[in-house]
Formats: sequence, structure tokens, C-alpha cells
Amino acid sequence: MISLKVAGSNARDILVDAKKMIDDPDLTPQMQQGVSDCKENLLDAEGQIQDSVAAILNNDKLDAQKWLKAALAAIDTCDASIPGDDDILSRRSVVFRQLCNIAVAINKNMMGIKS
Repeated sequence: MISLKVAGSNARDILVDAKKMIDDPDLTPQMQQGVSDCKENLLDAEGQIQDSVAAILNNDKLDAQKWLKAALAAIDTCDASIPGDDDILSRRSVVFRQLCNIAVAINKNMMGIKS
């Protein structure tokens, strides 16, 4: 639960950065589109983290695992939509991914699934 709550907070922080970047007049149109696409994926990831928390609270570990994997896929799509890997969103997404991976590993352990 702790890693999920921190991941959700991290996703919200990344969204704030994405919104600031979209308004940057110095960004190329390609970069602005990538950031905009990333923002949409981050919104999905944030919702999927919330769904994971709800599933865990309902003791539905399989559903939680599904939502965690969806959140990881969303952040991967976000990263892929922005050229390069030196922007603030890409750097912050590393932490989000690590937190989700921790939650996936703990959830798998709770379900008795070996990695």
C-alpha cells in the first residue's frame, strides 16, 4: 500500500510537470504533442494505481496485479511518446516504475507466485 500511495503521488507530480511543459513556448510541436500524449497516459496510470489500491483493499490481488501492470504499460507509453530520455518526465517516470515494480513484487509474493 505504501509504494502504491507514493506511486500515485509521484504520478500526480509528473502530471504537474507535464502540464507546465505543455505550456512552454520553446518546445517543438513534436515535443508538445509527445508531452500531451504522455499527460493522457499519466492520467490513466494514476487512475490505475487508484484501482490497484481499491482492489487490494477488497483483497482482490489478481485484479490489483492487472491494474499495476496496466499502470506500468501506461508509463512505458508515456516515455515512448517523448523523444529522448533526458526530460524531467522521463527521469521522474523511473521512480514511478520502480514503485510499481515493488508493488507488483509484493503482490505476487502475497499471491504465492514466484518470479
